[in-house]
Amino acid sequence: MPAPLPHKIILHDEFRSLGVTVIEGELDDHEKIVATLRRVDIVISSLPFPQVPDQIHIIEAIKVADEEREDMIIYGSGEAKVLYNYEEVIAEYTIKVENDLRTCNRIVHYRTPENVLSQIEIVFLWETKTDLPFPDNVPASILHSIFVKGDLNYDLGEDDLETSSLYPDYKYTMDQLLDIFLVDPPKPALAAF
Repeated sequence: MPAPLPHKIILHDEFRSLGVTVIEGELDDHEKIVATLRRVDIVISSLPFPQVPDQIHIIEAIKVADEEREDMIIYGSGEAKVLYNYEEVIAEYTIKVENDLRTCNRIVHYRTPENVLSQIEIVFLWETKTDLPFPDNVPASILHSIFVKGDLNYDLGEDDLETSSLYPDYKYTMDQLLDIFLVDPPKPALAAF
């Protein structure tokens, strides 16, 4: 484990002077996390970007520890659903929509139902395909907005059209796209919404 940075040592000392118990460890040490959670009332996870997706290990440990306790509150279970799209798929759908009389003067959504996934589901898909860590190029504030608050999950209007139902023969799922990413990964870039 690398030596802690001086400002982190000072911050830990300040927390300790206030009576806060700072517990250091590894995120993959499930048993230690569960044992620790059984002794605490409040969990404040301050994982920095790019480790935000790794909080799933803490959430899973909270669920195990919570089986014995009823007063523990979980903020952000990793179950909020969000829509995943890939730029190239959106571009190809856009060409189809542009040339389709059914879409004239209509609202068309790029929302393939199979691509509305939770953080838990997308991490599980990734982990079933590879031993590589979950990609870390999504800013923390966007991850919080999506996976904790579920901000990008919405219902379609009665007259709205959805591309995967318009073109059922042209459908990409995140499962298929992750296969593509493993063979020909896109260049690292920050997510854009």
